[in-house]
Amino acid sequence: MASFRTVGVEIGTSGIRAIELSIGAQYPALITYGQMPLPPKAVVDGEIVNRTAVVEQLKYLWSESDFSTKRVTVGVAGLRAIIRDIEIGNVPDKELEGVIKFQGQEIIPFPAEQAILSSRLIGDITKSDGAIAKKVLIAAAHRGLVEPMLSVLVDAGLDPIAVNLSALAIIRAATIGLDPIQGAEAIVSIGAGLTVVVVHENGVPKFVRTIGQGGDNVTEAIAASLDSPFEDAERLKWNLTLPGPQYATALNVAIQTTTSLVNEVKNSVDYFDNQSSDSKIQRVIVTGGGSLLEGLLARIQQPLRVPVVMARPLAGIDTSGYAMVPEDLAKLEPTLTTVLGLALPEPSGVKPLNLLPQEITEKQTAAKIRKRVVTVCALVILVLLVYLGYGVFQYFSSKSDVNTLTVQNSELQSQVKALNKIASQNSELNSFVTTLTPLIKYEVNWPAVVSELQKDLLPNQYITTISFTDYSPNATEPASITSTTSSSSPTSSLTSNGQPVTPSDLVASLTVTVYGLNGYSDLGNWLGSMNKDPMFTSPVVTATNELTSSASTAASNIPITFNASFYVTTVALSNRYKEFQVNN
Repeated sequence: MASFRTVGVEIGTSGIRAIELSIGAQYPALITYGQMPLPPKAVVDGEIVNRTAVVEQLKYLWSESDFSTKRVTVGVAGLRAIIRDIEIGNVPDKELEGVIKFQGQEIIPFPAEQAILSSRLIGDITKSDGAIAKKVLIAAAHRGLVEPMLSVLVDAGLDPIAVNLSALAIIRAATIGLDPIQGAEAIVSIGAGLTVVVVHENGVPKFVRTIGQGGDNVTEAIAASLDSPFEDAERLKWNLTLPGPQYATALNVAIQTTTSLVNEVKNSVDYFDNQSSDSKIQRVIVTGGGSLLEGLLARIQQPLRVPVVMARPLAGIDTSGYAMVPEDLAKLEPTLTTVLGLALPEPSGVKPLNLLPQEITEKQTAAKIRKRVVTVCALVILVLLVYLGYGVFQYFSSKSDVNTLTVQNSELQSQVKALNKIASQNSELNSFVTTLTPLIKYEVNWPAVVSELQKDLLPNQYITTISFTDYSPNATEPASITSTTSSSSPTSSLTSNGQPVTPSDLVASLTVTVYGLNGYSDLGNWLGSMNKDPMFTSPVVTATNELTSSASTAASNIPITFNASFYVTTVALSNRYKEFQVNN
């Protein structure tokens, strides 16, 4: 399959991350990655507070990185973004969208007019009473969460083409490289400001919970305990095992602060297991930058009764073309899960859930249509110019009726002018095709006709005049061509190369005057050659004239001129009509 590029953007509490992938080979390939820090409180609980800082860092990230496109998919997370599955009746497909929108309002915890909603049909289910119902996955976000995110992207010069829930992106990336399991699986993504717990089964989310705690809570607690700046506390947080009283204090604070987070993770797992009667959590995957905190993975494992593993999202990504040593890339890996998932497309056949507002989608669709219309019109004009040029070449290279070609050229130019006036409308292309077809369908290749007439002339023979008349193949009967010689009799039974022809096989009539120094013997040779030529019907000699000759000249060699009349068959048609049909 052909490869294509995707770019995912994550605007998180601690910074901005963007990643570009090439999709299409056996494994997605990492092309470019970049990140920029954000000042404290620029993004709080997934919502943008300091938009100026975010815009500036986005611009700087794109100016300093090698991203090949500005078309991006962005993720949203927070308390005003939800995902649920619902059951609806077995309604007809044409009513499905309306029913989903109506029932979706019942589960959305904010006003319907402020909600952006996207849905995906999971499949049909059979209920306990035997009734058939449809399982639908609904994603929704508050406009107050989505629109500021899109606003900073646009102000930074980027083109947002999709808004995805971070929870769905986490599922796509965190499961890469791990053996599939039977049953439900929980993914715990610990960020700087938020922790997202998402439970899924075979990639379908069953439960999503956003916990308002993350790595920054530990940093702030350490800073308060030691009365130190945030930056110094952040450095202590990542070196808790070093000796010294400050590190010992920081370690104790970190353990105390994360106790609440560990309990919330356990409560989330227990809640799902208690609510679900047919599927229990079989494994917990931990990811996110906060998961690197010393001892946190073991503390999460301790109260749970299922395996707890670290996500390895880069295990299924081709990183061979990315200029970073494997050790540094491995340290970065836990922070890449969400942004990597945003760049990864849904599996083939799975409808993406896109929370891009409808008005933006409609503008993008209209822009695509305008671009395609302009492209098509430009191609049409180019084709017209090519055919017009070819027609001019035919005009100057053939010795045919100048008036006929002038009319055709005028008609083609009229078509060009008419098309320029309506170039913005695709429907006019069909009108042009309809107009052009009859002009070239029965176009005779006159240079080929003249060449064919001359190819079998002997050295002492010359064609002195040629006159022709276009003949419409729609006529019921061609005009008769009759002989004035004593050896021929009038006939309307026409043949070409020994085969009978019908009026539909004829495209023009010809009369030529031939001058021959060797007299009647050359006349017979030339007529014999024409009789075998499928481009013409058998010639009929309509007049002969013996020129003055000396007494010593043999009668058979008296110079003569003679007129021959015949029809041109469809073999002489030009190839332009066939080429035009192929191009259209």
